[in-house]
Amino acid sequence: MKLQFDWPVVLQVSHSRIKSWRRCEMQHHYRYVQKLRKVKPPTAMFIGSGVHSILEAQAKRGKWEPELAQFRSDFDKMFREEREELGDLPAEIERIMKGYFEHYRNDGLLYVPRHRNARTEIPIKVDLDARTRWLGYIDRFPQDNEGRNWIMDHKTCRAIPDEDTRYSDLQLLFYCWLVPHLGYPKPDGVIWDYIRKKAPAIPEVLVKGGISKAAKIDTTYAVYMATVYEKLGVDALPQYEEFAATLKGREERFYRRIYLPSPSPTMVNNVVNDTLMTIEDIRARGATAQVRNMGRDCKSCSYYQLCSAEVRGLDSDYIRKTEYTMKEKTDASEEKAVGPSDEE
Repeated sequence: MKLQFDWPVVLQVSHSRIKSWRRCEMQHHYRYVQKLRKVKPPTAMFIGSGVHSILEAQAKRGKWEPELAQFRSDFDKMFREEREELGDLPAEIERIMKGYFEHYRNDGLLYVPRHRNARTEIPIKVDLDARTRWLGYIDRFPQDNEGRNWIMDHKTCRAIPDEDTRYSDLQLLFYCWLVPHLGYPKPDGVIWDYIRKKAPAIPEVLVKGGISKAAKIDTTYAVYMATVYEKLGVDALPQYEEFAATLKGREERFYRRIYLPSPSPTMVNNVVNDTLMTIEDIRARGATAQVRNMGRDCKSCSYYQLCSAEVRGLDSDYIRKTEYTMKEKTDASEEKAVGPSDEE
């Protein structure tokens, strides 16, 4: 089947689109030219979008429980088979976010409203030139106690990335260049705010009595001691304190903020120039480029089933009709919350 598509005069771009193009031209074509979206997003995207909606609710209204209740209500409307496949996501997200808000209860940052609607996040829709419109979202633009301004990006992930991985994702530096042109204060640095898509494990209650002290348990001090208190009562806390103390510091396996103060003009300019060159590449070739960058990471792509069928010459019409839908309009919030791959 030969597909025909129109290429817009004004090209809408975003960090998600830049990453998609650089990762795989075919992935970019499915999402931004054919405009395909998965009918049922994978579990990782459910968690990511749920976490982001709760963070926004907390920033806007100072409470997030109603947002969680709405998420659970929407989840309960899904087919039973779908819920069983996904597990109890609302409970998982609740545990993730309770730990997050407790961990950063006194983080020393002031989340001042920056937007005209008194919002602490900044939606961005700006024309870089007559042919290019940038869509984006700055999650937070807080000040520290010394009055310095930081661009913060919430990032949900399977595991907290190491330094090498982090420095392959310098998209925030583009906003260090862009936001002063929009009338906001010049950023003094960026913060990667990592949130793991897995809640700290609840320790096992042993058949013979007591709570497990397995060294490999993937949890935090707070969760472990809360379980001891809930299952065994306050009198049992002292006998578990010594083991629980070994868990202190493991919070950074689940929640970590990495600060990059005062990025050099050279670093910022390199990121900006690379981004602008990628935009020109998309404009020149994006309408027709369909080269597959095939590798071991393909299974994490939302278009894996469709792409693998087409590359083998199979009839992909059924997959296209049942697994995907078309979405004509893309907005900044979608580009922020949901990327083209499960790893977003």
